[in-house]
Amino acid sequence: MEQNEHDKVLAFDTLFTSNQIQMLKVLMSYFDAPMQKHFAIYIKYLELQYTMNFFKTSSCPPFPKEGQPDMENMFLEIIPYCAPSERNRMEQMRGTFSTMKNYQEMMETVSMMKEMFPEGEGGGFSPEMLSGILGPDAAQMFDMFSAMSQAQEGGDDNGEQTGMDE
Repeated sequence: MEQNEHDKVLAFDTLFTSNQIQMLKVLMSYFDAPMQKHFAIYIKYLELQYTMNFFKTSSCPPFPKEGQPDMENMFLEIIPYCAPSERNRMEQMRGTFSTMKNYQEMMETVSMMKEMFPEGEGGGFSPEMLSGILGPDAAQMFDMFSAMSQAQEGGDDNGEQTGMDE
């Protein structure tokens, strides 16, 4: 995945520059520090100008859209470019999206199990059955999201909460 991240950055940099600008970047190391400062600004100006001309003359997007974004993967791609404080926030956000994705997968499994084992046949399927299969951390997360989901639904089951009979 690290190569993929590098490829995206390299593709962007390559698309919005020219060979002449790349040559100027190489030449920059042959100048003294005060001249490098002016040279760097000039190079960035040329890149901006080149980018603006690209969009004036091109009607197609520069990069194909990757489809439905995988937020967890997106954060993983961004993290290497973050400062340490930003990295912690990105890791937390990635973790949140990962948790939400896991919850969604669990709820899809619960839905599928309910279809396979309707309540009238052999006692039916309850979310507690799945919760019992999961490890303690996953079960706790499942219970937390189940409670949140039921609170949002407001007891759509005619005031009954499914799977809460003990």
